[in-house]
Amino acid sequence: MPKSITLAALAEVGGPSLAERYSKAKKAELAQACERIFSGDFIAEAEVKQAALAWVPGPMRFAAAVEEAAPDDGAGEQACPRDQAGIPSTDDILIDEIGEAA
Repeated sequence: MPKSITLAALAEVGGPSLAERYSKAKKAELAQACERIFSGDFIAEAEVKQAALAWVPGPMRFAAAVEEAAPDDGAGEQACPRDQAGIPSTDDILIDEIGEAA
């Protein structure tokens, strides 16, 4: 992974100052530091630590599916973001299995 992407991830969770702190590190040292940071094994402000623990690479995020979810119409139950993404729910799978067994 390019060093610039790693530094961008650090900036995303801890701001430019965190990325700047590691900008001169060699790639192997940077990778070790990121491993500690993103596992929560480092000393920092509580907000930075929480952001680091919750961080997920962009391609692995479900933000697009959540944004596409239908707004709550007040009927009580909201649509699951997985429904809009075309991912079957466990209920759908069970219904299909019951139908095949019958």
